[in-house]
Amino acid sequence: MWSDKGCSVNFTNSSLTVCSCSHLTNFAILMSLSDDLYVVSRKDYERLRMISIIGCSLSILGAFVTIIIYLYFWRYIKSRRSTLVVHLCIALCVAYLMFLTAVEHTDNKTGCVVIAALLHYFFLAMFCIMLCLGIDLAVAILDVFNSRSSSAVFYLVGWGLPAVIVGITLGGSQLDGYGDERYCWLRDSSLYGFIVPVLCIISVNLIIVIVVMRMMYTSAFMAKKSLREKTISGVRGMCALLPILGLTWVFGILSINEDLIFFQYLFAILNSLQGLFIFLFHVVLNYQ
Repeated sequence: MWSDKGCSVNFTNSSLTVCSCSHLTNFAILMSLSDDLYVVSRKDYERLRMISIIGCSLSILGAFVTIIIYLYFWRYIKSRRSTLVVHLCIALCVAYLMFLTAVEHTDNKTGCVVIAALLHYFFLAMFCIMLCLGIDLAVAILDVFNSRSSSAVFYLVGWGLPAVIVGITLGGSQLDGYGDERYCWLRDSSLYGFIVPVLCIISVNLIIVIVVMRMMYTSAFMAKKSLREKTISGVRGMCALLPILGLTWVFGILSINEDLIFFQYLFAILNSLQGLFIFLFHVVLNYQ
């Protein structure tokens, strides 16, 4: 049965009815600065809704299994990077589960504000931990700092910095920017309290990836490989890095209106499946 909540009839005659919907299970709403994103055709709504629900469900499952397997083999794989991957999976599980189950619960205003604030915090925690993973990668490859530096700094950034950002955004908006009658998420200027930190983190991680890939391809080890082997190594490296560094989230910014709905599909597919990709590339295909 198709719900008509949040939908309106644009045109109707004896043989055709055209509706526009503002349902919120579309994962791409998290990065949209435009209200145009919330109005899509019924066909696109159904597809994006199913992609988001199935993708987020698979992500939660993939992230949860990753946590279990990492903990089971912990004595063999114990490292700061493994710890950060576990922390990322924990934040992802909570954020995606809340998105699936609570983002549409707008009936109670106070409850909606709390849900929006928690979503803001856990999604930011995901990105701050991804930033820590990027920095940890740079430390390991470039050795620009002491690789034995305290891991507590990484955990403080991963879980503490999001709390500071959420607190500032809540105070600046006086709670008014959290939730409305459509969804329990950030709106208006408060949304910049999520998008600006995310774009900054994506930019830093993108620079790290470029530097790491450049060093990898100019190394003596890679110089001995054939073009085919270099290509395979590069693709494998990118596939392993993308899920834990969050670079694909930039597609959400490109979903600025209905004419660019392709980017909504791309964003929804790639990012709703982030937990599954982590499981595939950091468990199933992890030789360690």
